[in-house]
Amino acid sequence: RLSKEFQDKFSADVSNSVNRILQSFMFGLPKPNFDVGDPDRWMSSLPPVWKFWINDHEVGFESLSNVQKRFCKLAIQIDQHLAYTSFKSEENEDDQTEELPTLLIVDEPERGLNRISEDYMAKGFANLEEKKIHSLVASHSPSFLNNGNARVNLVEISNIGTTIKPL
Repeated sequence: RLSKEFQDKFSADVSNSVNRILQSFMFGLPKPNFDVGDPDRWMSSLPPVWKFWINDHEVGFESLSNVQKRFCKLAIQIDQHLAYTSFKSEENEDDQTEELPTLLIVDEPERGLNRISEDYMAKGFANLEEKKIHSLVASHSPSFLNNGNARVNLVEISNIGTTIKPL
């Protein structure tokens, strides 16, 4: 049986990690808190719970805006991936094979955002490179297109075929 101390520390570690990722993409997002719950609940197929706080008030996931939901889900998925790759690298310390890069594909993440938020988010995607997560972002946003870290390509699809041209 897991101790209450371990459960609390694990919940706090996951919450803090997801919150750091979330805050690197946008400001003013809800603060997530992961409640790992009692392991006895796990045995009865009750999953851990995510709770969110906005201005020190707890809100349910269903109360978040579509933009907030999208980025909370994205941050949770990125954190799960980072935790998994970290676990796998610890598990295979003797393995000398190089870890394959990760590709995150996102379609128009700027939907519903203002220009300041777009700029902030573009930097968040650029920061993922430090974690060996590469991003393929389909966007019409000048913030993404003008980001100094971005490689911008023009993709043209016609009845003849698809061409990709660097800009």
